[in-house]
Parts: sequence; structure tokens; C-alpha cells
Amino acid sequence: MLPKSLLCADTCRTFGSGVVQPFDGRPFHVRSDCPFTLLTSTHNKVECAITTRRGGNGLLTHAQIVINKIKTDLRQGSIYVSGESIQLPYDHKYQHIFPYGIYTKLRSTVFPLSVFWHTVPGGIDTLWACRQFFSYTLDCLRNTTSEYIQLCEENICGFEENQAVGCSFFREIVRLCGKSHFLWDIWRDLTHCGAPECPGELFYAESGPAFVPSCSNQQIDSSELTSSCVCPSGLVLDDHHEGAPCVSVSSCSCVFNHHLYKPGDTRSNRREACLCSDGEWKCTPLHFPPVCVIEGLYVTTLDGKPYVLGEGCSFVAAKACVQRTCSCRSNLHECLCSALSSYVKACTRLGVEVGDWRMATNCTVECLGNQEFSYHVMACNRTCRSLSGTDLSCLLEHIPVEGCGCPEGTHLNHELSCSSKAYCECHYNGGTTPPGPAVINGRQW
Repeated sequence: MLPKSLLCADTCRTFGSGVVQPFDGRPFHVRSDCPFTLLTSTHNKVECAITTRRGGNGLLTHAQIVINKIKTDLRQGSIYVSGESIQLPYDHKYQHIFPYGIYTKLRSTVFPLSVFWHTVPGGIDTLWACRQFFSYTLDCLRNTTSEYIQLCEENICGFEENQAVGCSFFREIVRLCGKSHFLWDIWRDLTHCGAPECPGELFYAESGPAFVPSCSNQQIDSSELTSSCVCPSGLVLDDHHEGAPCVSVSSCSCVFNHHLYKPGDTRSNRREACLCSDGEWKCTPLHFPPVCVIEGLYVTTLDGKPYVLGEGCSFVAAKACVQRTCSCRSNLHECLCSALSSYVKACTRLGVEVGDWRMATNCTVECLGNQEFSYHVMACNRTCRSLSGTDLSCLLEHIPVEGCGCPEGTHLNHELSCSSKAYCECHYNGGTTPPGPAVINGRQW
């Protein structure tokens, strides 16, 4: 692992088998497997410290970053925050940790500091390559060339078989000389340091975008450049599938409610119809007749305006239709359940299934008689009366709602219980008659 810390325009870093370049720019080499304090600082009463420890191969085996008492540990290829293993990207009130090109970056929100680290494979003939390599940097390092040659030899001595130690050193020298120096394009050939391997169809770029455009994030609002793994020109990373494939934007899938949709797939709900195109949903609003919705304290009027009613209030929802009295003081849990129900209905209208939320929140509903609660109750043709003629509820929009209803194969009778067809009363213009033979208007039925 190669950690680097960035403070304002200055850089403090450690690389190779123990090369340390502090903020004053005077590098030195430390050969030790003991804990080493790379940085301690205080800013606006916020304390920061970075400590490292190297293994027998010269590379770092452990690094700890402590900012505002939040400990971030890097060891064995994993990242731990406050002792808990994390996945990237990771967002916290005080810091963010995310991929940054081939590096991983920690950015603090309470301290002017960013920390970078990465794993570096490679190969190099170290002692020889040191002097040979520095013959190309005379115009860049000038009178400090001899110091860097000594550092190079101290860094590699004893680690000649560890290619990462030498290559990380040379890479930092090339960065010091800058992108405009001719060494930038040839240093890997000179030192036999292979480029880092990239997954899937990505390829390595010495200077590429820190945040690679992908199907889920095609427009990157950042011009930051770093060593990175990128897709060929004109393609983006398909981050919806494993293997890091690169695809054209037109081949990108879309995601909705944790499900993948292929290009050209459609979905719809009560509010809109959507088409998957170029990895994004292109949606067209659907127009339905206005509806007045009353859900406990939550009311949506015919003009689409939402209202939340206060305690002990009465209201008129539409002309001559409906009055209600509301009070949360006597039953706060009932009001909470009503609020959750309103939220779940909004999700359902958008096509998002929430699941059995009433059981999870103790908002279960008690039904009368042998009726059963369901999240998908249909009104059309579900009563005994509907068996004797046209059910006017079938003329309305067929939208399942949550509530109490009769099990499949039964119908709601006049006593508000569920019965089979054989036990349903019959309705006619003059009234009702129980099951069995009947004489209506002088005729036997």
C-alpha cells in the first residue's frame, strides 16, 4: 500500500521501502518495521494523526488515520472505520472514502486533508536502474540529484526482489518532474516497471479522470486527473454488471427499485410512463381525473394540494361529501401509522413495493368478522350485491388498495361478513331476499 497525504498545496508522503518526503520537501529514508508517525497536526481544535508500519518486504502492512477521534485503519487490503469493516463508497459526517482512479481517497470534512493510497505491482533492476534512471532527471532535480540517488539506493537495498518498492520510488520522481517532462512517457520502459493491471475492459492511463464515467453516472462534474483505469474513448463503464465491461451509452441498462431493465424496456405507474434509453429513464406524465384522498390527518384535495391537519379539528373534504374530526392527542401511534400509510401509498403509486410495513411497524389492522387484511384489495365484483346486477365500482379505475376484504371465492354480504355465492342474499328492485326459493311480484324464483 502506498499512502499519501495532501494538505492544502503541500504534500507529505511515504513510498518505496521507507522513503519519507515531509512538507518541507527534504526527503529521507527510514528502514524500520516499528510504528512511524507520518503526520500530526491540529486545525481549529481538530486533531489529526497518521501512523504507518512496514513489514519485512518494505511495504506498508498497516496505516492508521485519526481525524477528530475517528480512526480509519488500512490493513490486509481492507478498510476499517472505528473497528468496523466498510465498503466503498463510504460516507460519514466527518469524512468520505471513495475510489479515485487507481487509488483510494479519504477526504475529511472537518480538517483540510485528503489521504490517498494504492497497491503497486511492477518490476525493476533496482540498484542499476537508480543511477541509469537519474541520468534522465538532471534538468529536473538539478543540484538535488545526488541526494535522490542516495535515497534510491537506501530505498531498494535489501528489497531488490520486491518490484513494487523500486517502481513506486521512480513513479514519485517522475511526478516531481511533471507531465511536461519527456521522462513522463518513457520512464516505465527505462525502469521495466509495468503499468498497474486494470479489471475487465478498462486500461491504465498515467493521467486519467479520477472518477470514471459509468452507466449510472455518465456526466462527471470533475476535471481532476490522476493515475486511473479508464474505458476506450466513446465508451463508459457498465457498473451494473460484473467484470468491468465498457459499453456505449446506448447499451446501458436502467435501474428502478433495485431491478435492472434493458434498453428499450418500459415501466409505468399512475403518474408516468417511462422508457429506458441511454441508461436513463425518459418519462412522460400521465393525466388522470383529479382525486380527493383522505388518509387520517393527511388530505390531498382535488387540485392536488397536500394538507396536514392539526389536533382537534374538523374539515370538509369536498362539497357535502365528508366531514371528519381528527385528534392525535389520544392516540399518537394511530397518527404515526396513518402517516406511514400515506408515505407507502405514494411509493406504490410510483411502482415501488415496500413490503409488509404494517407488521414491521406494529400498524396491523383488525378486520370485522371473517374479512382479511390485504395490501391489494379490489372493489369490483367483490360483494353479494354485485352478483345481482352491475357493480358501479367496476366503472372506476381498477387500482388495488390496502384494507379489509373477502378472501378469493367469497363475497361481502349485508352483515359485513364473507360468504360463498350459495349463501349470498339476492337483490332486486324492490329489496332483498335470502338464499333459496322465493316469490317476487307473483313469480316463483
